[in-house]
Amino acid sequence: MNAFRILKMAVLAVSLWSGIPAFGYQLTHDYYNRFRSPYKYNLYLTQQVNAAQADVKLSGSEGGQKFSGNGLQLAAGMEHFRFIQTGVFFGTTQMQNSDKSSNEMRMTDSGVDAKMVMSTPVSNIIVGGAAVYSRANLNLEDEKVGLNGAGYRGSFEISYFASTQVSLVLSATHTVTNYSGKNSKGEAVSPVARTSRLGAGLTVWL
Repeated sequence: MNAFRILKMAVLAVSLWSGIPAFGYQLTHDYYNRFRSPYKYNLYLTQQVNAAQADVKLSGSEGGQKFSGNGLQLAAGMEHFRFIQTGVFFGTTQMQNSDKSSNEMRMTDSGVDAKMVMSTPVSNIIVGGAAVYSRANLNLEDEKVGLNGAGYRGSFEISYFASTQVSLVLSATHTVTNYSGKNSKGEAVSPVARTSRLGAGLTVWL
């Protein structure tokens, strides 16, 4: 069972658990979320670990290379009136090809995002989009290629408030990145990477 499948099971388990009021009403998400001030504790820092899968298609190639692995993401931003979030993020991901372990891809992503927050009694639902800049090192058949690229990302998150200043976060994102670079022969390559991630982490509100 790979890390991506394990994290999917964890997301499902926590989602079900968050719907059960634990230790009385005063300790539920709804209590803390209801009485949060739109003017206080609206800056946030988030750290997540994620499992990732990517499909990388090289220019001029009919098929693609599939990679899987894991990574880490850090984010910071501001929530406006408990409805809109804007921020920046930085993440690293390391993946290998399931058929040939020597085929590797390391990605470093950064960007800006905007999200809409919808409050519910059991969790906050957050959907958004982001502009992404990425650098990647691709190793295919022992040939190393350095790549630069840009793309876009869609995201879906579940946020559960454990207190007014700490929330648990589960996320799912899908990123499409268009890269460009040169191989060892000096030939231009333009791969497209479609990367899906499942993440879990903590947000601290300041």
